[in-house]
Amino acid sequence: MLIAIACSFLLLSCAGSKKTKVDPYVGDWEYTAETPDRSLDVTMTIEKSEDSYAGTLNSDMGSVEIQDLNIEDGQLTGWFDMQGYQLSVKGNFEDTKFTGITSIDEYEIPMNATKKLDD
Repeated sequence: MLIAIACSFLLLSCAGSKKTKVDPYVGDWEYTAETPDRSLDVTMTIEKSEDSYAGTLNSDMGSVEIQDLNIEDGQLTGWFDMQGYQLSVKGNFEDTKFTGITSIDEYEIPMNATKKLDD
């Protein structure tokens, strides 16, 4: 009987200690883009399936997919198409902050995003 209780305790202890590792990059990252025409509230949404990331940029202008999205060692790179123009996006994650730029040719728009945390 004592062995059965000890085994049960061991099994419960092991089951309770397994935690799913949360990917720190996955989620919604919110920022305001200051364009020449206006300020634009943007949400960068990052998802992961298997070993690759997918991302979209959503605003009141619509939604665009981030192409060739790569995140490695806290650094993001990719590009997206906006009204026929190819814009690059790159930046760095640090905890719940993302600092980067969206650029086309010589023009750059800063990205200072904060991860939206679940309530």
